[in-house]
Amino acid sequence: MGKGALDFALELVRPLAFLAPDEIEFIDRLLDSLGEYGEVRLVVAEGRLRTAFKTVSCTALRLENAE
Repeated sequence: MGKGALDFALELVRPLAFLAPDEIEFIDRLLDSLGEYGEVRLVVAEGRLRTAFKTVSCTALRLENAE
């Protein structure tokens, strides 16, 4: 689980219209795995979540001291 995550259940004010609980958990794990910089893109096809893309950004290593 992510930083400061607790084990609890959510009570929704209305039923979920699009995502299933396991899809919400999957997306949350993707977001937690990003680190300091990154993005998650969700792709919907035929009315349902089809693909999730994770892009992580990092600073390129400097070659100043390389010999």
